[in-house]
Amino acid sequence: MVTHGCGASIPDDVPGGAKTLTSKVVDAGAGILQKLKPIQAFQQHICTWAIFSQNMKRKIETHHYAARLNDDFLQCAVYDSDQANARLIGVEYVISEKVFKTFPQEEKQLWHSHAFEPAVDTRAAVTIDQGRPMGESRRAGSDTEAGTQGFGKHLWEILVHMAIRPR
Repeated sequence: MVTHGCGASIPDDVPGGAKTLTSKVVDAGAGILQKLKPIQAFQQHICTWAIFSQNMKRKIETHHYAARLNDDFLQCAVYDSDQANARLIGVEYVISEKVFKTFPQEEKQLWHSHAFEPAVDTRAAVTIDQGRPMGESRRAGSDTEAGTQGFGKHLWEILVHMAIRPR
């Protein structure tokens, strides 16, 4: 792990060199001047295990940072850790069963159930079913995630070619 002045350390296996002074100044100025409103909308952290459908024994811990668009719809940026140097490894939409039921069959095939993604951090687990809003706390081992569906794009296939791999 290499630390570059202010801000997060970057993993040793990220291609390219250290940030230049110019880059650091541009980043600092942008942090002062820009509002980053879409990023500020991400108010929930949901930590789960992602299980690979090709190999059910393989799993990785994922950290979903979620913005609630309404009570039936979240959009998430997915990272490989909850640290400042985390790698963006995917994006995911999470919807309620109510919304999912309105989709035509060909669309439903593109979504996956969260019934088999156990939450690591149960303080912020995704829940929609039984009239509870998404993000409500739940007991460990309960099946409240079963009421949601996800559509995600995982980026780690691309990252393999860049020598950046999820931990």
